[in-house]
Amino acid sequence: MRRKWLIIPALAALLLTGAIAGTAFAQGESDDDSPSVSRFVEILAEKLGIDEDRVQTALEETKAELQAERKAAWEQQLRDKLAAMVEDGKVTQEQADEYLDWYLNPPELASGKFDKKSAFGRGHHRSKGGFWGHGRK
Repeated sequence: MRRKWLIIPALAALLLTGAIAGTAFAQGESDDDSPSVSRFVEILAEKLGIDEDRVQTALEETKAELQAERKAAWEQQLRDKLAAMVEDGKVTQEQADEYLDWYLNPPELASGKFDKKSAFGRGHHRSKGGFWGHGRK
């Protein structure tokens, strides 16, 4: 029974540490297989007395959960902002719906569907020298 009470706080500590480390590594490292992440997983697994694969899995799951939470919070803020803009008469509901659809399903500029004019507005920033003054003379 006493051992069970030790496992629960250890798992809670693992998840908390994973959340903190996952956030820090997500901001600082783009590659989860980097030497610093691998070393962190190794040390944490050793300190907790569990397998490195379990620690790595917990970190990856926690990172994915935090990213999903941030995305959901951002989407809700956007929905609230758009609803306020519709209520204030700044945009129509149709415009708000179109923008939300665009945000949730963004176009892929790399697909070649858009050229510079359509991607950056109708070429407002072009000058005689080309795009923002660079290029053709």
